Amino acid sequence: MARLRHLVEYAAVRGGLAAASALPYGVALAWGEGVARLLFALGWRRSEAERRIREVLGPQTDPERIARAALRSFLWSLVDAVYAPRRSAQWVRRHLHPEGEAHLRQALAEGRGAILAVPHLGSWEMAGMLGPLFGYRIIALVARQRNPLVDRHIIAWRGRLGVEVVPRGGIAARRILRALSEGAVLAMPVDVRSPRIGVRVRFLGREANLAEGLGFFAAASGAPVLPCAVWRTSRIDHVARVWPAVPMEGKPGRGEWSQRLLQAVLDVLTPVILERPEQYFWYNRRWVLEPLSVPEDA
Repeated sequence: MARLRHLVEYAAVRGGLAAASALPYGVALAWGEGVARLLFALGWRRSEAERRIREVLGPQTDPERIARAALRSFLWSLVDAVYAPRRSAQWVRRHLHPEGEAHLRQALAEGRGAILAVPHLGSWEMAGMLGPLFGYRIIALVARQRNPLVDRHIIAWRGRLGVEVVPRGGIAARRILRALSEGAVLAMPVDVRSPRIGVRVRFLGREANLAEGLGFFAAASGAPVLPCAVWRTSRIDHVARVWPAVPMEGKPGRGEWSQRLLQAVLDVLTPVILERPEQYFWYNRRWVLEPLSVPEDA
């Protein structure tokens, strides 16, 4: 029964991706906007998103307007993820406008690779297109799908972006550390809540408990960490900005060093998000500011 379900899911995902990518890009964006309007009207995660917006931006804001725009932004980001493998280098150069690439080049000159810390803003996966654009080897750590057929297909699809996808688990950490030692660039999300006691930081004006992955890979590899964000400037144009590597002192490791590293990155990225709340992913099922649900001494 599980095998049959996996086959049906796989056929649906593969067919859906193929059908979506066959549409003209402008039509696909219009389709994404229409789906966003429908989901918003149906109340899909709407109350949670509006509550989060009020929590972060205050009562003077218009949570309904921001939540509606943010859902459209998310659907557009899905369209971009589907279309990205089809984009020519000429299209990327025309519509993805990089800023601060010299900072990344300078970090890589140290010979230990580099880590791009990326928030869930705009079409965040387009940060991976900086690799093909400038000739860098980009790797990304991704979660496994429960369906192995879907898992393999999505990994292969994302790999067509020019990004080397490393599924979590097994020897993933070893593969990433080896790639960094060979001069690769690791692109990883930075605003990820940890379900266990992780790294306590201030983010979006609140206390957050975030995953330790960034600090682990930075400490284990010695790779410089550079904040990076992608946001839309029009329906089809994007900025991908890279900031200078975060300066760090002291002995690398878990605890205070990891906390200072993550906080320094978030101090750069928080104003960027607050300037563009309509493009932030307020709909994340694992909300970044959700308090720990287990006692600290558990």
